[in-house]
Amino acid sequence: MVTITVNDSGVINALRGAKSKVIPRIKIGLELGGGVIINEAKTLVPVLTGTLKRSIHAKPVESKVGSYSLLIGSNLEYAESIEFGHSRKAPQGYMRPALDEKEDDAIQEIKNSLVKLL
Repeated sequence: MVTITVNDSGVINALRGAKSKVIPRIKIGLELGGGVIINEAKTLVPVLTGTLKRSIHAKPVESKVGSYSLLIGSNLEYAESIEFGHSRKAPQGYMRPALDEKEDDAIQEIKNSLVKLL
């Protein structure tokens, strides 16, 4: 799983009274940024049947007041053994390499979403 977290406390203070506009924009930004990671992971994941590729998704989570995260990964039982390998199978990473490759692009998507508030 990959977690992208944005803490909105500084943004909220800077834009006093705009919380009702900021929070939805943060969530949109997270979804757009997460989409960048998801698309890359889907290009990197090894495909036998396509089930793992289709299962890669994002789930928004409000981890604590004023902090929003997006969990990206798969709910398939064997997803971790593909990513990290096991005693008889070498790792075939797709989530971590996707994050490493597209992290800056994902952050830029989040920033672009927030800039639309100004």
